[in-house]
Amino acid sequence: MNQGTTLSSPNCLSRNQGLSLIELLIVLAVVAILSGISIPGMQRLLFETTSTASANQIAGLVRYARNEAVFRNTSVTLCPSSDGISCTNAEWQGGVLMFTDRNQNSKIDDDDTVKRFVRPFLNTGSLRWRSLRNKVQFNSRGMARGTIGSFVYCPENNDASMGASLVLSLQGRLRKGLDTNNNGIPETGSHQDIACG
Repeated sequence: MNQGTTLSSPNCLSRNQGLSLIELLIVLAVVAILSGISIPGMQRLLFETTSTASANQIAGLVRYARNEAVFRNTSVTLCPSSDGISCTNAEWQGGVLMFTDRNQNSKIDDDDTVKRFVRPFLNTGSLRWRSLRNKVQFNSRGMARGTIGSFVYCPENNDASMGASLVLSLQGRLRKGLDTNNNGIPETGSHQDIACG
């Protein structure tokens, strides 16, 4: 009767004791090198994803304001606000107020209605409106009432190549900022690179 062989010999035990110190150091060195290569790429991807999400958030609110103006057959104002009661001259990431503005005075009067107030509007980065007035206003036909310009989003690291630009036309249409000079930085409606920092 064959009993088989057992693995209790000294040679078998010594082969299964683990990694030597040199093998462990080599593995740690390889892990450190791979981490050093991949982490900057992951950070860039995170900033670019945040930039896209922030641009989509402001684009959605601007389109909503335009649709409300047409649907309600009245003017609608969109502006930065810290209290949800009045417009301020601050940057937009702190808070955004949207309301019907029947007499187009950029103030909430008795016959106006607050449609949306979001504070903070963005949790990260900065958002500025580059125009003559720090507000966006649509008339009852959905046209931008004297407030054309560009929204500029800058990420926390102030790298303009990871930022975003949204350009509002007189017809009330919003489009993504172009990069006509191919330098990797989005441009405003006046074809100037966005500036962060």
